Amino acid sequence: ETTTQPKTEKTKEEKAAEKATKEKKENDDFAKAGFTAEEIAKVKTIIKETEDKVRILKKDAALTEEEKKIKNKELSKEKYDKIAALVSEEKYKAWQKARKEPASDK
Repeated sequence: ETTTQPKTEKTKEEKAAEKATKEKKENDDFAKAGFTAEEIAKVKTIIKETEDKVRILKKDAALTEEEKKIKNKELSKEKYDKIAALVSEEKYKAWQKARKEPASDK
C-alpha cells in the first residue's frame, strides 16, 4: 500500500533560488537572441503585465475553468504578438529557439 506525501510548501530560500534560476535562463535567452538592453526592458514589462493579468484572471470566480483557459491563451498570444512587433523577426525566432532549450548550468 502506497501513501502519497502531502504537498509541501517550498521554503522562501527554495522559491528565491527558483526565481534566480528562471531569471538567469531568461537573461541568457535574451542574450542568445541578441536583444538590446532597451528591448529586454520592454519585453520584461510586457511579460510582467501579462503575468499580472493572468494572476487576476485565475482569481476571477465569475469565469469557468474553460473560460479561464481560453482567456489565458488569448493573453499569451497577445504577449507574444507584442514581443514579435517589438523586435526583428530574426531576434524573435532566435529568442523562441533559445527559450525551448534547457537551461545551462554555466
